[in-house]
Amino acid sequence: MANLIDLIGRIFISALFLLSAYNKIISIDGTIGWMEGFGIPGLLLYPSIILEIVLPFFIIIGYQARLCLLYTSDAADDSLR
Repeated sequence: MANLIDLIGRIFISALFLLSAYNKIISIDGTIGWMEGFGIPGLLLYPSIILEIVLPFFIIIGYQARLCLLYTSDAADDSLR
């Protein structure tokens, strides 16, 4: 039962990051402009999107979940600012 609850929690956490990546893809021009407004090259958006898609799947399957959560939480923290 605890494993099932862990899996459900990992799916919900991963959904947040997958939705963030989806929103970045949908409004890519606006996101690049927003990033460049803070002095960050817009070219870095593409690796950010890739990480926000790949790492949540690692979180779901439990592969290096703590490490993946560390990287995605840092990316999410940046996208909320």
